[in-house]
Amino acid sequence: MQKRQLPPVPAWNEVAGYTDIRYAKADEGIAKITINRPEVRNAFRPETVQELERAFADARDDETIGVVILTGAGREAFCSGGDQRVRARAATSAATACRASTSSTCSGRSARCRSRWWRWSRATPSAAGTCCT
Repeated sequence: MQKRQLPPVPAWNEVAGYTDIRYAKADEGIAKITINRPEVRNAFRPETVQELERAFADARDDETIGVVILTGAGREAFCSGGDQRVRARAATSAATACRASTSSTCSGRSARCRSRWWRWSRATPSAAGTCCT
């Protein structure tokens, strides 16, 4: 029985300018994007998403790239989803802005902002500095 030869492992050329991900290209027409936050099981935060968008756009625009590999660093998880620490900080900031507001446009909304069921993504201080929208 004859052993099957595996193709050689490509030589990766790292692309600089990324912190939350590693982005590398190989001469064989392959790009590899690695979510590089293993300490939080590769949970993404806004910066991670922005870097992913930049890397995917670069791979899309590079005519020599035909394949993109998306992977995660570490052995715990590919990606555990959104980083809840970032979400908690955003919720705390928005709730503080709601409590601090004395605008009449906030009547009845501050209690909702302080509620434990309050959804942080819906509470955003407006340009005028009023409470939740």
